[in-house]
Amino acid sequence: FSKFIDVATNEFFNSFINPRRPQDWRHLQFEKGRSVLDVPHRFVMEFVWDTPWYRSSSGWSHHLLADWTVAGTYIISSGQPFTAISLMNAQANGDSGVQRTVFNPGGTQDIGTTATPVLNSSGGTVGYLAKNPVARYVQANTGTFPSAPRNSLRAPGVSNADFTIGKNFGLGEQRRLQVGAQFFNLFNHPQFTAANLLAVDPSMGLSYAFVATPAFNNMRLSGGTGGARITQLLLKFFF
Repeated sequence: FSKFIDVATNEFFNSFINPRRPQDWRHLQFEKGRSVLDVPHRFVMEFVWDTPWYRSSSGWSHHLLADWTVAGTYIISSGQPFTAISLMNAQANGDSGVQRTVFNPGGTQDIGTTATPVLNSSGGTVGYLAKNPVARYVQANTGTFPSAPRNSLRAPGVSNADFTIGKNFGLGEQRRLQVGAQFFNLFNHPQFTAANLLAVDPSMGLSYAFVATPAFNNMRLSGGTGGARITQLLLKFFF
């Protein structure tokens, strides 16, 4: 188990899923939260097995059943944190792409919503009203100060198995030929990770980090497939 807390991770804007600058540089304590690098749990297992069968035999049994290699990798990991985004220039600093949201502590975790301006008799905006009162993350409009913490949401975890099987044919003392097959994502399990552009770019599909879309905090709806199983045959010559 691990815990990674910081006040900034994205100073060089290499990711869309967390803010690239503080909301108020004079009060960095408001930026304290889970780091985008926070992965509390991660387990990796790898194995390689050179089968011992029929090594001392001869004839067809040796050629067909001896010198097989089986290898695999299994990874299970917590998902990557990301930040709910308003896509509004709430603080009038020109940085609408990574403005956070207003946090409703009594709202439902997976729900986001936009807000409607409340106008006075002169037509001026005096406040905003959430369209969905049970949403936890409310879009921060111009003149508001986003209160939702950094990286308060987390992508689904990873559970992936890769498998390789191959047969070795000796070609003298220094050369050998290997034929086999490789299976990536052996069990065809969707792996939804926090991809950058799908987080905030509507042109790439529904944006899972943007509070105003039906895919908010739901990467399955954002257009990603999660990666299907890949199978490939291999032929290697070692010399």
